[in-house]
Amino acid sequence: MDYTERYFELLEKNKELERELNALRSNDPAIREERKNNEGYGYVLHELLEMVNTYLAIFRIGPDKRFYIDDMNRKAGEIESILQNEAIGKCIDDTTLVSRPKLMELLHHIHITGEAHKLAASGNRR
Repeated sequence: MDYTERYFELLEKNKELERELNALRSNDPAIREERKNNEGYGYVLHELLEMVNTYLAIFRIGPDKRFYIDDMNRKAGEIESILQNEAIGKCIDDTTLVSRPKLMELLHHIHITGEAHKLAASGNRR
């Protein structure tokens, strides 16, 4: 194995992941639209989510300033007792997730501060 070649291959993949991460973090509608149009992007992202063994969900703020579920893994669905296909793409207000005070607190905190924050989001129901 040529380690130099492998190094540059991994370096390029790392740059690609950085670009995708920046796109995920972006609130720019043009970047979000480009991400949606990128062939295979949604499938790859969903497959990565499914590989994670802990609760993982991706939310976004819609034009109406409400939270929407962009994706979630199977574990998040199990913990929240919600089917992925019934939640993905919906406003959180239209799902049972809205009744999770810790989750809502976490989403509002991240939206206001822009900083990641880890919090036990489930288990504390109204």
